[in-house]
Parts: sequence; structure tokens; C-alpha cells
Amino acid sequence: MTRVITILAFFFSFTAMVATGESREEKPNAEADSVVNQSRPYEDAPPLIPHDIDDYRITRSENACLGCHLDFYEVPFSHYLNEHTNEQKFGEVAGIRYNCVQCHLPKTSLGIKKKIDIRNPRPYEDAPPTVPHLLVDIEISKTANTCLECHLDDESIKPSPSHFINGHTGEQKQDQVTGTRYNCLQCHLPSASIKASLESKGGSKNTCIKCHSVLLDDRLSKPVKLWAGSVHAEVGNTCDGCHGGDPRDPTGRAMSLERDFQAAPNKKEVATFCGKCHQGLSAKYMTSTHWKKRAQSCVDCHGSHTIQRASSEIVSEEKCGKCHDYDVADKFNNILQSLQSRIETSEEQTKLIFGFPIEPIEEDLNRVWKKFRQVRMVSHTTDFKLIKIETEKVDALLESTNSEISRLLDLGEERRLIGYSLIVTFLLLALVTYFYNKRHE
Repeated sequence: MTRVITILAFFFSFTAMVATGESREEKPNAEADSVVNQSRPYEDAPPLIPHDIDDYRITRSENACLGCHLDFYEVPFSHYLNEHTNEQKFGEVAGIRYNCVQCHLPKTSLGIKKKIDIRNPRPYEDAPPTVPHLLVDIEISKTANTCLECHLDDESIKPSPSHFINGHTGEQKQDQVTGTRYNCLQCHLPSASIKASLESKGGSKNTCIKCHSVLLDDRLSKPVKLWAGSVHAEVGNTCDGCHGGDPRDPTGRAMSLERDFQAAPNKKEVATFCGKCHQGLSAKYMTSTHWKKRAQSCVDCHGSHTIQRASSEIVSEEKCGKCHDYDVADKFNNILQSLQSRIETSEEQTKLIFGFPIEPIEEDLNRVWKKFRQVRMVSHTTDFKLIKIETEKVDALLESTNSEISRLLDLGEERRLIGYSLIVTFLLLALVTYFYNKRHE
């Protein structure tokens, strides 16, 4: 009997130790990660289906994929989240995720390739094309979809007919995409996420780059070198993305008006020039004092070919102090730096949570980052009242998120203390039992 008690004591001690997280150390399985990565045409792409799906039915009332995946294989957290209402359900995938083969291609399909050609940015044959521009101004919510504001109006970039067919009822609409197609970013990955070489982005095949990079006139060749280190090069936006023209034509016709070529804009045209992609930022900037007085243009702060990712470093005394005191700009810069620092601290705190699901907190932090980007966007208005309103929204959401992080950290600490107490208790019980047994042998 005493031996049984001893074994149980050690067993419960080990269980308590696991509960406290002391045995949490696990080495990453590099081999498993490699297998997973090989099943994706590009980084963060939906994984390919490793089996045949000829007999799989996906209808309004039946989904053969979920028959197995809900019971035996993990379905990602994101698939249960209704991105329009933020309602979280488990055991019931969101409507926009119901048609599995909309994103997950069978691995047996032909034409899967690793490299991306920016002129035809599809990772595999018939895959959804990648988004060739930045997504800073894009909003997709229950009440707004800024992608469709452009893509529904321009016939040349209008969504394919399949986007207007209800896959469950067969109903055809002309100007309203179906629910499963509403969240554009579910299928269309930004080009910035594609890890491709300069050649695969079209660098070596782009005649603008190929020609200008070897010109002796530094005024004409230098922009290529500057562009190569910019965020535009990183996301695959080459010369024609801004200046138009035809980068496939090695003759002078590449820069003809017929090919929509536009040379360097003058100061008054810069905001409209950049606004071809950055519509939201451009619109807000055109309400600012900078725009109304024609004192500044986009390139004065961001540069023309050296454009970097948005950061507080753009706001500096060297730039802002040329026209006015730096105090106002410095005040705004401090707001940005403080917000970013606090959000990053919250992310670090989230990593310390153990034993509780942190996906809801990660979703909240994503919303905080989106609100923070809104503050940066509103800053182009130079309207401090508006900036203050947006900053307060970020503060409120971050405060709520931090409260939940603190609650889970406190619960984790309490659980650890209880675990340690159990370890000590069961070890003492084991020792007492052992010596008692020794004494009476």
C-alpha cells in the first residue's frame, strides 16, 4: 500500500510541475516545419491539400472537408472568426471560410511554382493574383470595403465573374460580390509577403531598370540605385508602377504618351501622383495646411525614390525645422513613439502568458495596430484635434487589451504558486511515506 502511495505522490508531483510550466521546454521540430513549408507555394500561403478530392462535396448543406477536419485535424483559429462582426465561434467556421477549395488548392494540381513574376503575380496556375500595391489605406469591414471602391468602377480591374455568383444558390449579381468573396485579402495575398528575388519581381526583365542602371549620366542612373533600397522595390513596385510606360518595350516607345508614361511631376502634382495608390493618405493630406499653402509635398518628407516604410524617423527637426518651429512636429512624434512603444510592450507581455488561449488577445492587438495606422494616416491632415480623437481610440482599445493581459498573467502566477505548493506537498508526502515504510520493514 505504501508503495502505491509513493508512486502516486511522485506522479502528482510531476503533474503539478507540468501545470506550472516548468517542463514546457520544447525544441522546435525543424523537420516538421520543413514539411509544412514545402506544402505552401509561398510564405503564409494557404497549405495545399495533400490528398485527392474528386469525391469531396461542398454544398450549402454539406462540406466533406469539415467532416474530418472539425473532428480530427485542427482548423485555424481565424476560420472561426466572423471578421465583419468579430463574433468568435468554435465548431462552426465563418461563412467566408466555408468554401475550402476557394483558397486551398489540391497538391496534385499542375503548375505550382515557387517564383513570382510581377507581370503575372500568381504563385500557381489559376491562383488568385497577388495585390501589387501597399495596403496601408485599405479597410475591409462589415460596412466598408475600400478595395471594391476602385475595382468595381474600373472595368480593367473588375473582379472576375465568379466573384458575383452565389456558390450556394447560383444567383448572379452584377455589382455586388458574394459573401464568400467579400474579404479580398482572404485569397489575394499582398506582394510584400512574397519572398521573391529581384529577378522574380521583374528587375532583370524590366527595361526601365536594365537601361537606366547602366547609363553614364548619374541623374538618370542614380534613381535605380535609390529605388533598389526602397519599400517600393521590396513590395515589387517598379518604375512603371509610378511613371507608367511599358517596361517590356526596350525602345523609346516605352516612354510614349500612348503607353501612359508620366515623367517626374511638379510640386503641385505630387499628391495626385502618389494618390494613384495611396488614395486615403492623399485625400487627407490635401486637407492639410501643407497642401493648401503648397509648402510641402509628399517627397519632401518621404523622398522620391528612397521611400522607406512609415516610421517616426520621418518626422525630424532637420525636415520640419526648415519652415517652422519643431515643437509642434516633435509633440506629434512623441505621441507616435509612445503609442508604438506601448503596443510593442503589450506584445512582449502577451508572450509571457502560458496555459491560456492568447488568440483573442492577438486579435485585439491586431486591431490596436490598425487603429495606430489610422493615427499615422490622420497625421497628414496636421489637424491636432483629429489626431487627438484617433489617439484616444487607440488608448481605449489598448487599455482594454492590457487589462486582459494583466488578468491572465495574474491567473498564471496564481496557478504557478498553487503548482509549486502541490509539488512541495506531494514530495513531503512521498518522503514521509518512504521513511515510514523503511522504519517498518
